[in-house]
Amino acid sequence: KDRAGNETNPAIYAYITLARILAPTQVQAIAGKGQVTISWDLVVGATSYNVYMASVEGITKDNFTFLPDHMAHVVRAGSFIHTELDNGKTYFFVVTSVNASGESNLSAEVSATPVDNSFIALALGENHSCALIGSGKVKCWGANYAGQLGRGVAGSPAAATSQPAEVAGITTAVAITAGRYHTCALLANGAAQCWGENRLGQLGNGTTLSTSIPTPVNGMGGPNPAKAIAAGEEFTCAVLVDGTMKCWGENLDGQLGIGSVLDSLEPVAVSNVSGASFMASGYDHTCADTQSGATPQDRRVKCWGKNISSQLGNNSLVTSSVPVDVVDFIDAQGTFTSRA
Repeated sequence: KDRAGNETNPAIYAYITLARILAPTQVQAIAGKGQVTISWDLVVGATSYNVYMASVEGITKDNFTFLPDHMAHVVRAGSFIHTELDNGKTYFFVVTSVNASGESNLSAEVSATPVDNSFIALALGENHSCALIGSGKVKCWGANYAGQLGRGVAGSPAAATSQPAEVAGITTAVAITAGRYHTCALLANGAAQCWGENRLGQLGNGTTLSTSIPTPVNGMGGPNPAKAIAAGEEFTCAVLVDGTMKCWGENLDGQLGIGSVLDSLEPVAVSNVSGASFMASGYDHTCADTQSGATPQDRRVKCWGKNISSQLGNNSLVTSSVPVDVVDFIDAQGTFTSRA
């Protein structure tokens, strides 16, 4: 019967209900540097797709506009790239299909965390290499018999790797350095962690036990954090925020700059260094800029440690366990003057 109650011929009249379009399937989210690529299988009959994003899980059509970082896009194809996202932050996504019948149910929710995997710094040991990644992680490769790759394994040839492998537990590194068989990372909070060989205390953790897992350097961080780090053969040094320096490890040639040749298993203050902002370490010596006063003439480059090849630059071949001025180099910003 029709709506008026009259008999009808089913062959002539038919009520047709448009079927609701299906939701997208095989939805994937792939993270990149500051972006996430969303893809899905195309749905038959769909004329467009809605991509919903938020930074918390549990997206629905009802709550979407109340969620943090919510954003929606209308897409004609089977993929979309969300750009200008924060690295290290997790984002959640759902997709719907759209045609003349309306909008489908939500797809399965997926998530991804943008990361910066670009190399921003390198550090080389005797036969291992490490790279600092933009995400704050560290990757190392090469020999690993002392645990210098920081992978949690060491000793056997199988522990080595011919391609970059992530160092365990390091996620906020801002600088890295490598000694002969050890590696250290400076963290965003001014603390430091080291790993690898430790027979002379070059890891700075108060022991001589080598480790294949990053271990905190004693006393680094806190109210006077480190802002730079450098490793020599079997020792390590750091510049602190207040411009002073500390070193630790082997000290046979005075490379710790403490006025003696006693090794130290944890950081000790370098003598007569103030106003330092950068430094570098060689095999058995270290140099740093210093600022003892307010004028350019108060700025010096000082070096200490082994000096058999005049590497301290003080017109001498005498090794020094305390910092000495580099001759003729007064202004560490690049101004030279003669003292002849």
